[in-house]
Amino acid sequence: MLCMKAKITFEILFLLLLNVVYSKVLSNLKIYKQAYHGSKFSSMLR
Repeated sequence: MLCMKAKITFEILFLLLLNVVYSKVLSNLKIYKQAYHGSKFSSMLR
């Protein structure tokens, strides 16, 4: 019984960790995309 509980807890923690990493990667990608488009626009304006 204890083994099953530990396994479930571990899986939940793992999913939470994946969620955090995924959201961080997504927000970083958004920032990179904005910076990329911003640099493209600024080079076009010059």
